[in-house]
Amino acid sequence: MRIPVYLPIEILFYSFVPQQSLAPASPTFTADRDWLHLETRYNDENFRTASVWAGCNFSGGKTWQFAVTP
Repeated sequence: MRIPVYLPIEILFYSFVPQQSLAPASPTFTADRDWLHLETRYNDENFRTASVWAGCNFSGGKTWQFAVTP
């Protein structure tokens, strides 16, 4: 029996317009499952560069709830 896996994925596109230059898009792709956080970005730190990393999601609280992804 197969159990479906739910993996929320978020795709964001940012753009900025520097003076006398092109306006490159900066796509960000994130995926979260339980404690695992995966993220990749392109054109974020410099033009035509990519970065990929993994992290942990932390959350807690009953009255006051919080979620952190370092």
